[in-house]
Amino acid sequence: DALNIRTMQNCSKCKTKLAQGARFCTGCGTPAQQQQTGAACPYCSKPLAGDSVLVGAELWHLKCQEAVKSFKQPQNVRQYDIEGHNAESCPGCSQKVLKNQEQIINAGKQWHKPCFEATQQQKPLHNNQIDARNRENCPGCDRAIGRNDEQIINAGKQWHKPCFEATQQQKPLHNNQIDARNRENCPGCDRAIGRNDEQIINAGKQWHKPCFEATQRERQLHDNQIDARNRENCPGCSRPVSRGEERIVAGGKEWHKPCHEATQRQNPLHDNRIDQRNAEQCPGCGNQIGRNDERVVSGGRQWHKTCHEATQSQRPLADNRIDQRNAEQCPACGNQIGRNDERIVSGGRQWHKPCHEATQSQRPLGDNRIDERNAEFCPSCNGPIGKFEEKTVSGGRQWHKFCHDKTNNVNRDYTSNVAQGNVERCPGCRNELLKNADKIVVAGKEWHRDCYSQF
Repeated sequence: DALNIRTMQNCSKCKTKLAQGARFCTGCGTPAQQQQTGAACPYCSKPLAGDSVLVGAELWHLKCQEAVKSFKQPQNVRQYDIEGHNAESCPGCSQKVLKNQEQIINAGKQWHKPCFEATQQQKPLHNNQIDARNRENCPGCDRAIGRNDEQIINAGKQWHKPCFEATQQQKPLHNNQIDARNRENCPGCDRAIGRNDEQIINAGKQWHKPCFEATQRERQLHDNQIDARNRENCPGCSRPVSRGEERIVAGGKEWHKPCHEATQRQNPLHDNRIDQRNAEQCPGCGNQIGRNDERVVSGGRQWHKTCHEATQSQRPLADNRIDQRNAEQCPACGNQIGRNDERIVSGGRQWHKPCHEATQSQRPLGDNRIDERNAEFCPSCNGPIGKFEEKTVSGGRQWHKFCHDKTNNVNRDYTSNVAQGNVERCPGCRNELLKNADKIVVAGKEWHRDCYSQF
């Protein structure tokens, strides 16, 4: 019987002597089961100390029993888990900041909104003192610039806006003096270029626009004079070839285009003689190849097209003899493989296609022996895997399909045994929670649904 208690000397709470077989202490009413050495709560597995209650045949901590009862109210389950355990404390009142309460995050911490607002109302004087120490003085009036004052930042310093505008109105004379010192002189007239003068930048220098245009007109006249001195005379008419006239360069000299064309019309006989001396002879007929004759280049030489075609038509017999000398013999029949015969390349040699197919049909026995030598062995039965057997590739190796399926079934049984060893126990009935049992998770522990509903 779970209620049979061994004899205790004194009560652990009030030190009253306990009678043999007593269920409760006569002095403080503490249950006698709580006096057992090493007794633990079935829910939290911690030693029984303090208030406890008898549930069924076992003692529970009173808080554990009340917590389990509160879990039956769905609205309290999440509040207990999340808000009770994970809620952050407010730095103002040191109480938990619950999910449904108004909250503010400041400096990485959660506050109750009323606590944060009350704290901020106590710090205006401190903030004003910080502002007074950190405010910058205006360079114009040397007074501090308030948070709400109109301000302008210039040259890295803060100014009152009216002070800055007043300072700018006092500096036009100074700016004009700076402009006068920094103005550039015109290279044409050597006078300063005013801010409002028309100007042109050329070769990195500023010019007065009229000075630059006058200089360009002088240079154009000078360039024309240079052109007149440097112009070349036409070899045909001995007159200078001007810039705007049509010209042709021939023999390293400039010609007027009409003069050059007229000279070419006067020299046709000379050109024909040059053509005859430079014309190449046809290797076929030995005659010269005229400028307008149809020609073919073959072997690095020019041919009359008709001579070349006639020469090619006379060479089929020689080509056939070359083919016969270079033709490869079939390893099966020993005959030469003609240009138009069906062929197969095997083992680096050419075969007649029918000869190769006939040779392959005569070698089934040798192929089977090769297959047996090269066959892979099944990791399960260590037998060779035939070419036509059902196989499965797993882990980079080939298996007989039935061996692989059998091995997987054994692994599933082992996995189920491991899973049974890791089964959790129900806090209500203390029995194992099987994989297919109807269960519910409450406060991080699994229960049988019936045990939890009857608790």
